[in-house]
Amino acid sequence: MSLNHHMHSRNIYKDNPPDFVQLSKTYPSFKPYVKVNKAGKGHVNFRNPAAVRELAKCLLHKDFGYTVDLPDDRLSPTIPCRLNYMLWVQDLLDAVIAEKSDEKMRIIDIGTGSSCVYPLLGVFINPNMNFTATEIDEINFEYAKRNVDQNNLTNCIKVVKVDSAIKTLLRHLVEDNTDAYKCCICNPPFFEDKETRKANGKMNSSCSASNVEAITTGGDLEFAERIYNESLVLKDSLVWYTIMFGKKSSFVTFKKRFVGNRTVLSTTYEFCQGSTMRWGLAWSHTPESIDTSKIPLSPFQSFNKTKKLSKPISFYIPSQTFDDGKDLLLNILKDLSIRAKVIRCCDRSAHIGAAAFEETWVGGRQRARKRKHNGNTTVVEDNSVDGALKSNNPIFEFHIELCLRFAGQILASFSTQNHTHKESMNGLVVHLRRIFSRS
Repeated sequence: MSLNHHMHSRNIYKDNPPDFVQLSKTYPSFKPYVKVNKAGKGHVNFRNPAAVRELAKCLLHKDFGYTVDLPDDRLSPTIPCRLNYMLWVQDLLDAVIAEKSDEKMRIIDIGTGSSCVYPLLGVFINPNMNFTATEIDEINFEYAKRNVDQNNLTNCIKVVKVDSAIKTLLRHLVEDNTDAYKCCICNPPFFEDKETRKANGKMNSSCSASNVEAITTGGDLEFAERIYNESLVLKDSLVWYTIMFGKKSSFVTFKKRFVGNRTVLSTTYEFCQGSTMRWGLAWSHTPESIDTSKIPLSPFQSFNKTKKLSKPISFYIPSQTFDDGKDLLLNILKDLSIRAKVIRCCDRSAHIGAAAFEETWVGGRQRARKRKHNGNTTVVEDNSVDGALKSNNPIFEFHIELCLRFAGQILASFSTQNHTHKESMNGLVVHLRRIFSRS
C-alpha cells in the first residue's frame, strides 16, 4: 500500500511523483531501468541498486539542479525519504526561539555518505543552513567532497574525514569549535554484524551499501545510544539531536528512554514514501529555548490520532458537593505545580484552563501521599494564574470541564487542542485518577 499521501506536506513528491517515462527521455542513462506497460506508465525495479542510483542522480539534477557522482558499491539515497527528513529538521529548527531570523543554522551530518545528500537538500531548502558533514569511509569521503565542490557549495558545506581511531561521533567536532551548532542529523547503519545483515535479506535486497555503511557494533540502537550519551555531556551545545531509524524495533526501544524524563524534550516523526516507512526521533536538553506549539506532527500521526483526539479523557471525582470536588482538584493541580484558572463556573459545572510546565506527576506518589496526610483542602488564591496559559513556555496546555452528575459524583473531562500534548495529558489523568480513587 502506498504511503505517499503521508509524506511531509512540503515534499515536492507528495502530490507529484516522478514521471519515470519522462525522466527516461530526458536522461538516457536512466532509460534501461524503466519498463513501460500497455497503458504507457513507467515502472522501475527498486530492488536493482543500479536503478536506484540512476534515479537518485536524475532527481537531484532535475528537481534541485545538482550534478552528483555516485559509486557502484556504496549506498544510493532515495530522494523523497531524505527530503522528508530534512523538511522535518527545518520544522524543528523553526520551533527554536531565535534572537535573529537570519542567523546561520549550523548542522552536523554524522556519516554523510558518498552523495552528501542531506547537506545538498538542506542548503536547497534553506540557504541559511550550514553543514559539517563527517565521513569515516575513504571512498564516501572522496565522492562527497567532489559532489560539494562541483556544485559550488564549499562555502556552506564542509566535508570532514574522520579518523577511525576517534571514538566519538559529536564531541570531537563540538568541543574543538567555538561556533554553536543547532542540530545533528544521522541515519545510522542498520545491522550489528554480517550475519544479521545477510539474514535480513528483505531489508537488504535493494541495498548496495558497503559493510561500513550497513554494519556497526551493536547495530543502529547502540549507535543511537552513543549519540544520546554524548548529548548528556554536550547538553546545550546543540539545540536538537535527531536520528532517523530504519528499524521500527530499534526506534520503539530507543523511544522508551525518554518516557518520564522531565529534563529532556523529545518528539517523534514518521517518514513515508511508497511502501516504505522510516522513523525519526529528536530530543533537546534545552526545552526552554523551543516553542513547543511549533513542534511538527507527522501526517501519519495526524491521520491515526484525529479520531482518538476528538473525545476528551474523563473520570469521576467522588465528592459530597460540587465546590468540594472542584477545590480538591484545584489543590491537587497546585500541588503538582500546574497553573489553573477557573474560566467559567456555576452551581453544577465549571470550565478550567490549565498549563503544565514540567511533568511533576511522574514519580509523584510520595507527594500525593504527603498532601493527603496533611489534609490540605483549602484553595489558596494565586493571581499569577492570569496570563499563565500563554507565558513561560508550558510543556502543554489543556482544559477541564467539570459537571455534577448523580450521587455527588463530578465528571471531569480533560482535553487539549495540540496533538503533541496528548500523551503527556494522558499521564497526568492517570495520576489524578489514582489520587481520587484513594480519597
